[in-house]
Amino acid sequence: MRLIKFQRRVVCILVLVACGATSLLAQRDAALIEAAQSVPGAADEFKKQFKKELKRSILRKDKELRKQLTKRSSDLANQLQRFSKRFLKGDDAKARDDLDYAMTMAFDVNKTMAEHRFSEVFGNSWRDLRSQLNTLARHYDLDPLEG
Repeated sequence: MRLIKFQRRVVCILVLVACGATSLLAQRDAALIEAAQSVPGAADEFKKQFKKELKRSILRKDKELRKQLTKRSSDLANQLQRFSKRFLKGDDAKARDDLDYAMTMAFDVNKTMAEHRFSEVFGNSWRDLRSQLNTLARHYDLDPLEG
């Protein structure tokens, strides 16, 4: 009789733990889905702002570097669009590869953002995008961007 009561308690505890874990997983999944859905639009908007900000910055004098950075931000936006589509379709392996490649591109942009002064609004735009990228990177066990 005592063994049966003990087993029931163990089962009840396991059910409660599983329900709590499921709730945490659902919250985490919701945050990932939100980031995956919003990151392409945020990257596209960032790309447009980046081009304008580069023309106003000290980098305006270095046309070749400005051209490379503009291309990098454009490639980043395209890669994140690809990532988002694959992630939302459930193609996790290809989505991870896409994000890994996007994070490599984002590293260059992040370095530029850290080394040069840009407007506060633009800096906030990058911080928001970087935060979303880091959320996704942690999910796939990739290195997050510093800052």
